[in-house]
Amino acid sequence: MTLLKRPWIWLVVSALLLGVQIGPWYYPYGDADRYLSVARNLAENHRLTCLGSPHIFYPPGYAAIVSPLFLIRDRPFLELAVLHWLLAVAFMLGVYVWARRVVPEAAVWIAAVSVANNVFWIYHRRPASELAFITVLVWAVNSVNWVMRARTRRSVAAGTAVAAASLAMLCLIRHAGIAAAGGCSAAMLAAAWRRALSWRRAVAASLLTVSAALLTVGVEMAWDRNTAQAAGGKTYFDYLDPPGSDPARECGRYWRGLASTISEIGRVTIPGMLKCYSRQKEWLDINMLVYVPFFVLLATGWARWVRRQTDAFAWTLLFYWMLLTIWSWSTGGRYWFPMVPGLVVCAWFAAERLKDRRLALLKAVWLVHLSAAMAYWLAVDLPQTRELDRQWPAVDALAARIPVDSGPIAATESVRDARIMVALALDRPVRPEADKPDVRRLAEWIITTADDPPLDGFVPQCRAGRYCLLHRCGGEELP
Repeated sequence: MTLLKRPWIWLVVSALLLGVQIGPWYYPYGDADRYLSVARNLAENHRLTCLGSPHIFYPPGYAAIVSPLFLIRDRPFLELAVLHWLLAVAFMLGVYVWARRVVPEAAVWIAAVSVANNVFWIYHRRPASELAFITVLVWAVNSVNWVMRARTRRSVAAGTAVAAASLAMLCLIRHAGIAAAGGCSAAMLAAAWRRALSWRRAVAASLLTVSAALLTVGVEMAWDRNTAQAAGGKTYFDYLDPPGSDPARECGRYWRGLASTISEIGRVTIPGMLKCYSRQKEWLDINMLVYVPFFVLLATGWARWVRRQTDAFAWTLLFYWMLLTIWSWSTGGRYWFPMVPGLVVCAWFAAERLKDRRLALLKAVWLVHLSAAMAYWLAVDLPQTRELDRQWPAVDALAARIPVDSGPIAATESVRDARIMVALALDRPVRPEADKPDVRRLAEWIITTADDPPLDGFVPQCRAGRYCLLHRCGGEELP
């Protein structure tokens, strides 16, 4: 009992709870084929290629981080799980270091809540860029806060260099890292306004950090555009809806974006609300009766926070919110869980009247979030993942039947997760939605389940496990 009264033990408990999720399985994720293909080609061929194309679409930062694992073996899922655990622990420790300065009495529990969220657990297990992004983000924030507190020129120079490099790496992992650059710069300028920092240091450090981020994004965008043109594809930014010239349309879009961000903030922060939302980004949704007042509470807490402290995370939270509101991205909470530490601090300042009871409430929030995350992992995600992982022999059998120089491959919706696995096995794109006529018209091969009805114009070529490989008519049909 004495040991459990020591605050740091809860960080150890959190790390162990994340560690028990380590396993040699492939947790399904929609962009895994792209990320892992780039990583494998970086390790084996020293080239930035994705599924056989020079156009990799996503920023290469995450793939570069995990690429050394492919020097160990072709499917390093166990090693990837260990790496993700190390990143998660580094993130948790980074949050603790940061929170000790912001809310020292609750630092341990802010760090624990930040890694107990169900969305965090889901993406902690998957080959996605989230863990790398949030880990680099929190240490970039710490480095900027260090620059604002440093007393010697050497410390300022070292801190600024680390901050600039961290923010550049953050933008290489995900373009949204540009919001952190804006937030960190705003924090330094706010500190200078309050005379807590010299204007010379604030302006110089802001220019260096923002320039590093902008240069990284600019170079990556130019390279993405050039490779997309060469491959006849679209860039990442082609899929975004840029601001237009119609004021009414833009106001409507931002209004829907505000509804989306308010909803997603509530979903990742309030225990038990992850699946409570409207798909149409509507204000007239019953869940908004909870989310809107909660958002007002957080905004109140944020205002108190920035009045009392000059913190890089507080300003990053504002810039991040503006970015996601303007672009109106709905991500199921995926883009918002990096902001959970800041959102928790906003709630902490907003609930000042609770005084000492805030800490008990924070512990209760941690317990409820943890229970939901663990229940979903044990009851849903882990059994489904183990079952999917047993399909690798069948996937390899299908991949072996498809010639290297054959035409396009597609898969029906019924084999959504296996589609990614086949793409990884072949290092070739496998298009989704082969049920649709326009996709089926271009495909030479289609992967479906053995129980699906036959598709016109295709004949079975191979059956393996639960799957069936179809070839456009002209091949030899299975007996």
